[in-house]
Amino acid sequence: MGNKQSVAFLSYVRSDDKHENERLTQFCERLSAEVKMQTGEKFPIFQDRKDIKWGQNWKERIENTLDEVTFLIPIITPSFFKSTPCRDEFKRFIERENNLNRNDLILPVYYVSSDLIEIKERCVDDDIATIIASRQLVDWRNIRFEPPTAPEYGKKLAEIAVQIKESLVRVQQKVIKPEPNKVEADTNSEISESMIGREKSLRIRSTSVKPIFDIPKQNQFFTGREIVIEQLHEKLKENGATALSQPQAISGLGGIGKTQTAIKYAYKYKNDYKAVFWVYSDSKGSLISSYVKIASLLNLPVKDDKNQELIVYSVKHWLENNSDWLLIFDNADNTEIIEEFFPVQTKGHILLTSRAQIFSKLGIMYPIKMDEMSPDESKNFLLTRTGRNIHSLEQIEINAIEKLGEKLYYFPLALEQAGAYIHEKFSSFNDYLISYHNEGLKLLEKSKSDKYKKTVATTWSLNFEQIEQNSKDATDLLYVSAFLSPYSIPLELIARGANQLGPVLSTSLADVVRNPVVFDDVLDPLTKYSLINRDPNSRSYSIHRMVQAVLKERMDNDTQLMWAERTVKAVYKAFPDVVFKNWSVCERMIPHVKACRELIENSKFEFQEAAGLLNEAGNYLKERGLFGESKPFFIKALDIRKKVLGEDNLDLAETFNDFAGLYQAQSKYEEAEKFYNKALDIRKKVLGEDDPDLAETFNNFAGLYQVQGKYEEAEEFFNKALEINKKIFGENHPDYASIIANLGSLYQAQGKYEKAEEFHNKALEIKKKILGENHPSYAITIANLGSLYQDQGKYEKAEEFFNKVSEINKKILGENHPDYATIIANLGLLYRDQGKYEKAEEFFNKALEINKKILGENHPDYATTLGNLGLLYRDQGKYKEAENFFNKTLEINKKILGENHPNYATTLGNLGLVYQDQGRYEEAEEFYNKALEIKKKIFGENHPDCAITLGNLGLLYQDQGRYKEAEEYYNKDLEINKKTRGENHPDYATTLGNLGSLYQIQGKYLKAKPLLKQAVDIVETSLSKKSPLIVPFLTRYANCLMNIKRNREAAIINRQIKAIQGKQIPIKEKD
Repeated sequence: MGNKQSVAFLSYVRSDDKHENERLTQFCERLSAEVKMQTGEKFPIFQDRKDIKWGQNWKERIENTLDEVTFLIPIITPSFFKSTPCRDEFKRFIERENNLNRNDLILPVYYVSSDLIEIKERCVDDDIATIIASRQLVDWRNIRFEPPTAPEYGKKLAEIAVQIKESLVRVQQKVIKPEPNKVEADTNSEISESMIGREKSLRIRSTSVKPIFDIPKQNQFFTGREIVIEQLHEKLKENGATALSQPQAISGLGGIGKTQTAIKYAYKYKNDYKAVFWVYSDSKGSLISSYVKIASLLNLPVKDDKNQELIVYSVKHWLENNSDWLLIFDNADNTEIIEEFFPVQTKGHILLTSRAQIFSKLGIMYPIKMDEMSPDESKNFLLTRTGRNIHSLEQIEINAIEKLGEKLYYFPLALEQAGAYIHEKFSSFNDYLISYHNEGLKLLEKSKSDKYKKTVATTWSLNFEQIEQNSKDATDLLYVSAFLSPYSIPLELIARGANQLGPVLSTSLADVVRNPVVFDDVLDPLTKYSLINRDPNSRSYSIHRMVQAVLKERMDNDTQLMWAERTVKAVYKAFPDVVFKNWSVCERMIPHVKACRELIENSKFEFQEAAGLLNEAGNYLKERGLFGESKPFFIKALDIRKKVLGEDNLDLAETFNDFAGLYQAQSKYEEAEKFYNKALDIRKKVLGEDDPDLAETFNNFAGLYQVQGKYEEAEEFFNKALEINKKIFGENHPDYASIIANLGSLYQAQGKYEKAEEFHNKALEIKKKILGENHPSYAITIANLGSLYQDQGKYEKAEEFFNKVSEINKKILGENHPDYATIIANLGLLYRDQGKYEKAEEFFNKALEINKKILGENHPDYATTLGNLGLLYRDQGKYKEAENFFNKTLEINKKILGENHPNYATTLGNLGLVYQDQGRYEEAEEFYNKALEIKKKIFGENHPDCAITLGNLGLLYQDQGRYKEAEEYYNKDLEINKKTRGENHPDYATTLGNLGSLYQIQGKYLKAKPLLKQAVDIVETSLSKKSPLIVPFLTRYANCLMNIKRNREAAIINRQIKAIQGKQIPIKEKD
């Protein structure tokens, strides 16, 4: 039969195809193509609407075609059973099957549900329906709604094609011989004869094949890659020995060890196969030569034929009809030419090694990507390659082996070259390491290996040249990639910085934001040779460090400097503003900023963009609590700006200001004050006395003084900032409102609660007016008011305000935001104060989870929440859990803040409380004294934080009966509080109460009474007479009155206690 003759006949109702928008026509075309792809044979399906031409006799053409074709494909729908032509066609093929004693010439496709098939009682009423229901159907009912491009569509189509292929094979194996005088004699047609003839000449039974192992010699020095080999073995074997197997590919850079890994796999598992073949695949000529050799090894009848296409076809045919073989395509970089030689639907195993990364045309969706060796693999390789025994080496040599692997980026070909040189020259590892440090890749070029003709520098040279000739923009992108961090280079970095990367990339990527797929054209040439690896999920790509080294080696000094400078400027342009919504972008950029810092330092760059990049990165790292990492960035930014801009420049003032903020966060207050002063001097000089930047500096100064307990200085500087903002912006401006709010917080710290409330409300009113109620700044002021009410024991009001903030932050910032975590933690503190421990724990854990997610475990805020949980467990007497959480907090604070920081000292004090509660007085005293020493060092002796620890020591000595020392420490506590916060602060009242209690214990009631009365007066004034926080003060005073027989006064106070709403709260040590 000629090529145009059909093999199958589509039996269907035309109206079904019309209603389905010609989906049946598409189905035919796709099925024909799928069968051809799997068998190599054409499989035309006759469909009347496309195959009967204008003017042809319709009935005659149908009759002739039914006589010619081998298979009938009925499309089963309700209409099919009502169609007389369809029923006649079906009966004709049933009769043919009966005459030939077969049951595989009808291939029914169940397209639309029919009651005649689904309901058995209906089925028996129709003879054709009975036959169809008894057969295996291809169920296409759900698939018909899918587009032809859908994965399920293609998968189902492939299943049908497999069945058709098997039917074709059965037809070939058994010649169809119809009975004489039957029309069906035509089935023994040209296609059957040609198939059968070819089958007789080509088919070789697998049982007749002797074991074949045609694989290159194994490199005796090759070690490692066991994980890749096992992964490969699992993938190839996962469908079992007899099932159709999926081909696999090892993808990676040239020189990464793909070929040797494939060879090692073949040798390791050679006994699993009856035949193992090696196909050189770097060109079509190599592929043909390899297939000719395979034909000879298999002793195929066509092995000596001059028609090479016939030989290739014969080898493919053998592979497709036999099992238990392994076929390795080595250096299969051009997948288009491989496709022609690729067997399909096999029961053998196919493995490719390739620099390419995309193999979907070959049915490989997930290649095994091969990267550098692990440090251990590298070490073992060098020992094996040089023939050295690790047990006979001195430590300096062992260290040199490890360092050399690191220097060579664990790249197999580089390790091979170095190992070959060391072996041949009897060199030591340490000597080679020293020389490599000075000579670099030049030394590798001297290391000629007898196993590999190409060196590291030359193995990619052809790829580089092809890219340079064909794609200038890909070339430039490769050059800039050489100067970035090798891992996860974000596409947005290149997009945002493109106009700094020279004219070629600036032009080609000009429209990339609007049309992101432009990147594909630029990146494809690099992906083709695995010079980069793309990650579509993170929209980034990576480049191997050795490729970076070779690229730099190809450049002269001027070219290197040009690309280094372009890279720094591009990253500066791409780095976003340091606000929370940009943190994820900043984090992706940071590795590349760090690479730029090295470029800036090594190349001695001193231009403005370099300083700007360093300053912004320093700010980001500071915001993330990475203070140690932040400092070098500020130091270098300051150095460049001083040199480039001179001493009186606003950008320099910005760096001084930002650097001061870092020192303040680290509690290095002297350094912070010094740098704030430098920023202030410059801004005064350049801007004059009335400028927002000057107000910002005054505000920063005030915050610095407040944290040091210098409240008068803080108030003075807040008022200076307020005056400037009022003069420039007026009173209805967010900056003015922020200073008002800061003053409110200052008054709150001093226990001036009425004044604090007045200022917070004033700030709230302004922010509401200009920003609205759904704004983060508005939420902050509400939170401040909530905190104020909490300090006063107004818990219901505090909870109301905290919940408002939570609602606003959740709405505008989302739940994964530091501000949301903070307000959740504040609610936890509020519930803890009220003794609602379960609820407090729930909120602390929620805050902890958010902080862990967005800030990480090494951040001050995360540590603070851990500390809050520790205090909560201590309140409940769960001392083991409390100690555990405090120790975790201590560890984090030590790591990120150092031991000379208030947070570290506070945690030491909290551990002291836990030890004191358990009667471990020596340990408690030790920790209190450590905390006190740190606080004195940071703040000086006159600071509220020092007073807290002195008070705790007083309580400790009181518990031990060391009354004289307790009295001394209480008085020190009082003196500091009086000096810093005044005599009307609740903390001053607390210490008065503690001192009064001390006298009561000793029976000094008359000495205790005035102190306890004064404490009550203070808290009633500062907190209000209805605050639950005053109950402990009243209780102490009432007890004292009863001890001196003033029962009537005591009774009045006890009635007052009962009248106060809310839970009675025991006096706690200050934490």
